[in-house]
Amino acid sequence: MMDASHILTSFRKAIKNFQSIQGEQIIRKAELENPWFTETSIAQSLEEWEHALTNDEINQWLSEYGISEIPSHQKNIGIIGAGNIPFVVMHDVLCALVSGYRIHLKLSSEDAVLPKYWISQVEELIGEKLPITYVEKLNDADVIIATGSNNTHRYFEYYFRDKPSILRKSRSSVAILP
Repeated sequence: MMDASHILTSFRKAIKNFQSIQGEQIIRKAELENPWFTETSIAQSLEEWEHALTNDEINQWLSEYGISEIPSHQKNIGIIGAGNIPFVVMHDVLCALVSGYRIHLKLSSEDAVLPKYWISQVEELIGEKLPITYVEKLNDADVIIATGSNNTHRYFEYYFRDKPSILRKSRSSVAILP
């Protein structure tokens, strides 16, 4: 079994790799993939993840759920990621990982470069492959987490009607900034 805290700490350490020359190249690729993903927005997202993955935050999060070691991977979880915020799919990935699922990950075409790079860096740090498989279809998933537009939500509801799922659709809000 893998130590949950060690895995999450490795995700934090991997953030530093985005400051390397290769990381800069990945950021440029991400900007080409999604013009909303500017160097500034990616840096802000990485900063938030770095804060969320401090030892104190990790220990508090895991202790609230009584997780110390990642359980053996018995079920497959299908995750369909959104592409509207850099690394937004990583929250679902981390939750599924520490819960002991084998992850079948369908990345958004608008946010595939960044998560793949981050995950590969973690695998290098821990010296083993994480139970993550990149897929185009979620045929072998036992449970589903999917995020998309209101239109894709209708498709998700129909397609995954027989599976336990968390299906998220678009949300809008308005803010008045001074």
